[in-house]
Amino acid sequence: MELIKLSLKEYKKFICIVYKNNKNFINNKFGIMDLICKKNTFYYKNSIQDMVGIKKDGNLTCAVVLITHNEYKENLMFSFFEALENHHDEVNLLIDYANNEGKRRGCKKIFFGIDGNCCYSIGYLTNNFNTPPSFGQSFNPPYYSEYFENKGYEKIPFVSFHTKPQDIDIPLLKRVTQLRGKQFNISYASFTKEIKDSLRDYTNLTNEIFKEHRYYFNCTEKEDMELFSSMAPILNKYNLIFAEKDGKKIGFIFWYFDYNELTPIGKYPNITTWFKYRILRKIPKKLKIVEFGVLPEYEGSGVIIILLYKIFEIANRYFPNVEEVITSWILKENNKSRKLTERFLKNLYMEFATYETDVKYC
Repeated sequence: MELIKLSLKEYKKFICIVYKNNKNFINNKFGIMDLICKKNTFYYKNSIQDMVGIKKDGNLTCAVVLITHNEYKENLMFSFFEALENHHDEVNLLIDYANNEGKRRGCKKIFFGIDGNCCYSIGYLTNNFNTPPSFGQSFNPPYYSEYFENKGYEKIPFVSFHTKPQDIDIPLLKRVTQLRGKQFNISYASFTKEIKDSLRDYTNLTNEIFKEHRYYFNCTEKEDMELFSSMAPILNKYNLIFAEKDGKKIGFIFWYFDYNELTPIGKYPNITTWFKYRILRKIPKKLKIVEFGVLPEYEGSGVIIILLYKIFEIANRYFPNVEEVITSWILKENNKSRKLTERFLKNLYMEFATYETDVKYC
């Protein structure tokens, strides 16, 4: 066995090898890797990265990007992990190398399954392997969890939900909105001329709202700008909705369609996807609620309910052909978000997990 340094091009080639026979794989990975691992990005400049793999008999068997971010220096992220099946010795060597790198960087923890930031991609998929991933969702073969189970690591579960639009309790959402909505104003982001102002508001809110989240660390406006600019061709003002109180933004909700419906199996979303959506007006049938939050002092005020109602009001008015509503991941231990989401999107959907261990210094 041999540990080698990899280029981004070599890494992407290995990803294609891992998934070449997977009949459900839609490549969400390349886009995120470009945002995190290309040397000209703001994220890369704010981080230390080591892209390595293990070769056996001349063939690459597994690979990882070891990342520490300047805002998250105590933790080593075991990111973008990929591996062929039944290569436990090689993966263990990769993990040992990660531990040594963690020691060298002075880290306390290794987090397996965070791809640069929890806002980008998180967790190893643990169910529904025969369903193509939605846009932005983590995806991997079923055997990935075998590489991290039974090692004494702490397993952190995540869940997502789905339902049909007609099964959502819209009357309840409407009643809460009518009762409490007059206290708040609703505004929309701009992904054109005023994108910097909108994303500054978004960055400030997320850094405040999610600061106690298990895996969240402060993002910079420039990093968020790169992320949202990459999606700007498929977003409009309705995709990022703010709630305001006395002129101050206090909460938000972010959603989009499952653009992977417009992407062939084995391919990745690209300009053809955007052309189908923007020019040909092919609207995906799945609507995905990606992220929502409210400042702590406004929890329980009904703001999230009002924002949820606004999404469904927009969908009913402009996109009546939506057949399914899905969510992104939610930390299972986050009872408030999980129970609120489950109240309206009743059915368990995709499940994921990350793993944690201490860096061993002896």
